[in-house]
Amino acid sequence: MKYAFENFYGMITSQAKERGRKTALFVGEEAINYKTLHQRVDTFAAYLAHQEVRAGDRVALLMRNSAEFVYSVLAINKIGAVVVPINTFLTAKEVSYILQDSGARLLIASTVHEAVAKDKAVQQHLRLTIWEGESSDYNTRHVPFDRAMTFPEQVAHHPMGEEDLAVIIPRERPANPKERC
Repeated sequence: MKYAFENFYGMITSQAKERGRKTALFVGEEAINYKTLHQRVDTFAAYLAHQEVRAGDRVALLMRNSAEFVYSVLAINKIGAVVVPINTFLTAKEVSYILQDSGARLLIASTVHEAVAKDKAVQQHLRLTIWEGESSDYNTRHVPFDRAMTFPEQVAHHPMGEEDLAVIIPRERPANPKERC
């Protein structure tokens, strides 16, 4: 089957060229145009690549509805990695199961979900957490999203084929009742 775009990032690239100044996203009262969206996605993709996220790697999202969620999905897609969105109503034990099952080693999380995301059961699977929102507890394993958005380099778009995986929608609970969280 032939698609108009090879992936989500390809669609945004096309829209940035054709409709650069048109509104792509509303965040509260702010209107973000396609050109700005494309630039922010490129910047975040370069940061993820700098953090050694590669094609096929899984990146988990435990985020509220935000512009950063959109930037994350598109940036992960640009570098050929796989998005693993996690239901924000899950417990730390359930999130831990999803991280282990998916193989995600990087989590992008909103600070409103900090209690779950910082739980030992969750953090044991991760090498890095990128935080959307305000927190006072940053270090080498906990990085603010805003810092990632100042990354100066660029990264090439990883073309994806029809057989490449783009998103994993995880089961919220293990299928085997004996494994229940």
